[in-house]
Amino acid sequence: MRMRKRGAFRNEDVVLDALEPWLAAAGFDRSGHLFHRCRDSGTTHERIEAVAVCLGNSCRTVWLHVSTKFPAAIELLSEVRPFTFQRAHARSVPGYLSDLACQLQLRHFPRLSDEALAPGVRQRHDGRLQRQRTSAAEVITTVLQQLTAACALPAFEQRLTLERVAQVAEHPGYGDLYHAACWPIAARLLLGDVEGAGRAFAANPLALARNESEFDTAMCWLRGKGADVDDCAWSAQSAARVWELPQPYWLDGELV
Repeated sequence: MRMRKRGAFRNEDVVLDALEPWLAAAGFDRSGHLFHRCRDSGTTHERIEAVAVCLGNSCRTVWLHVSTKFPAAIELLSEVRPFTFQRAHARSVPGYLSDLACQLQLRHFPRLSDEALAPGVRQRHDGRLQRQRTSAAEVITTVLQQLTAACALPAFEQRLTLERVAQVAEHPGYGDLYHAACWPIAARLLLGDVEGAGRAFAANPLALARNESEFDTAMCWLRGKGADVDDCAWSAQSAARVWELPQPYWLDGELV
């Protein structure tokens, strides 16, 4: 009878429990596999930052996601899209995926060097880490700590910011977004760039509208914020494009 080989460990909590005190020192609380903290970056716009550590395939495949959500942006967008964004959940952790403004995966960071990878651990083409069956939990925990320190934590200061989100409206790929296109508009309004918010909406009305009725509602809402949107117009072609566009809720590492 063929016996099934057992790995060095099969319970993800072995790794997560080891990471918990280390991330707690950086201000993170833990909810399952999600480590999160709420920060005020010196303005009135707080942000909830999160590091999700996931282990699958009997804990042999390991990956992490780094994300930020801005409660003030969710509250702002709830005024025009109340069924999509709800003020009551703006600060919920874990929350809805549709409330994430931006998220980075391992593939959005520079690949690790051979020196940074411990023996028995390799990085796959999609950025995820793959450990050998006999690699101990301490090995992958050390690699994750190095990844978090070198990539995840700096990203909160350098990439997952309200300013970077606002800049996405100038990205060549902005017009190809659907749901995620709303975040640069909200970010610009929060930063006081009302004119820029109007330009972002004109560049991609699908950010706030799926049909002409929602388009009219968004126009009125933006006018109420002081934006000049008189040159914006809805088209049947825009409506037809809705189901052809990528549907991610957040801005990913190709944009921020």
